[in-house]
Amino acid sequence: MLGPFERIDTPKGFTVGATKYAAIHYHKDNGMYQEWLIDTGRQEPEDLTNKLAVQLGSYTEDFNAQWYEKQTGIEFADMTQWKKIWRDKPEIELQHREHPWLNTHPDRVYADPTTAEIVLVDCKHTNINNYSGGYNRNSFIERYEPQMQMQMFAASSALGVEVKRSELSVIYGNSKWDKIEIESQPLRQMEIFKELQQYVHFVINDIEPPHITIEEITKQKVAAIDILDWDESNEENFGSNTAIEWSVLREAYLKTKVDHTAHEIVKKNAKAFMPETAQRAGCANLWMERNRAGHIMFKEKKAKVRHG
Repeated sequence: MLGPFERIDTPKGFTVGATKYAAIHYHKDNGMYQEWLIDTGRQEPEDLTNKLAVQLGSYTEDFNAQWYEKQTGIEFADMTQWKKIWRDKPEIELQHREHPWLNTHPDRVYADPTTAEIVLVDCKHTNINNYSGGYNRNSFIERYEPQMQMQMFAASSALGVEVKRSELSVIYGNSKWDKIEIESQPLRQMEIFKELQQYVHFVINDIEPPHITIEEITKQKVAAIDILDWDESNEENFGSNTAIEWSVLREAYLKTKVDHTAHEIVKKNAKAFMPETAQRAGCANLWMERNRAGHIMFKEKKAKVRHG
C-alpha cells in the first residue's frame, strides 16, 4: 500500500464525496439544481444536527464496526495515517489523484486474510423493514451502491492498487445485523463519475445546471498539451490504476462496436475519463485525440490483412 499524501488542491477548493450522486438523485425535486444552490452558497444546507436518522448513523458507527469485527473475525486495518480533518472530525480520506475533486471517506478498511485484497466497509443504521428481501431491501442497496462504487474508484487511485470489493455493515433497528457485498463495476463507475464531473463543472464555473443531466458539456478552457500513454505493456504503467481502467474502457469500446447504443455509452465514458490537459491519450490500438474544436475523436489501429 502506498503511503498517505497531502490533500490535493482543487479549483476553488471544491470537492465532492461519494454520497453526492445519491444527494442528486434522491432529492424530491431537481436534485442537481438543489445541490448546486447549496454548493455555490446560494442556499443554506439542511441542518442535520436534529435529524434522528443521520445522528443515529453517526453515533452507532464505532459500535457497528466493533460488531462487524466480532461477527466476522476480521480486524480492520489501522488507517490513522490516512485520516484528515473532514467536517468536524478526522476521517479516512482517499482522494483520487488524477481527479482530485473526488474526495471520499470510507468508514473502515481491511485486507482480506485469504486473498490480501483491499476491502472498503461503510457502516449504516437503517429501519428493520429494510432487512428482509423485496422492494425495501433492494431500494436500500440501490441507494448506497453508487457511493461504494465511487469509494472503490477513488481508493484504487489513492492506494495504488485495484480495489474491487466493498461492503455495507448494516444494523437494522435494534435486532438485526447484515453484511452486504458490493463488487466494483468499472462501466458503472464511469457512468457515475461522468455525472459527478458534470456537476463539478457547473459549481466551479458558477453555471446553473439544466433540469436534466446533459450528455456533453463544454469543459473549462485549458491548454491540452499532454500526451498520455496508457499501454499496459509500457513498464512505467505496471500496476497503474489508470492503465487498468483504460484497458477496461478500451476492451468495451472494441467489443461493443456492433451494438450502437452500448458503443455510444462506452465512448461517452471514455471521453469523460480523458484528463482536460490531454491532447492525446490511450494505447497502441486505441487513442483519443482532441481536434482543433476541442472535440475528442477516437483513432483505432486496424489490424493488417494479409492476402495470399
